[in-house]
Amino acid sequence: MQKTRFYIAARLKRVGEAKGLRVRLEDRGYQVTSSWLDRGYQPEETGFASVVLAREAADTGLQEVRDCNALILLSEKHSSARTVGGGGRHVEVGYALALSKTIAIIGERENVFHFVSGVLCFANADELLKWAMSL
Repeated sequence: MQKTRFYIAARLKRVGEAKGLRVRLEDRGYQVTSSWLDRGYQPEETGFASVVLAREAADTGLQEVRDCNALILLSEKHSSARTVGGGGRHVEVGYALALSKTIAIIGERENVFHFVSGVLCFANADELLKWAMSL
């Protein structure tokens, strides 16, 4: 039986935490489709060097969401979620919802769509990993 493939969505400033979660998932035999973790994007970047790079990043991200079985969101506390900047993780979650993918949130629910029936919410990565091992 094939193990679940995960996509990890998070703010760029949390790339280190997302990479750590990827290692923990891969150590358990899961595949992580999130290539953005290795692309070297910087949290302080406010845009992309070109339309071509931006389009490539978006197209790749959407394909990787299509390729996963479940999306994991590293959510933000309400006070930090309202800052100016990237919101790609919200698009990725919405796209995964439209594709009827499993959504698992680590942390607080950030918006109304995180309350959609079937969206899972875990207090921390350890809880999520326990759930993942039951798949």
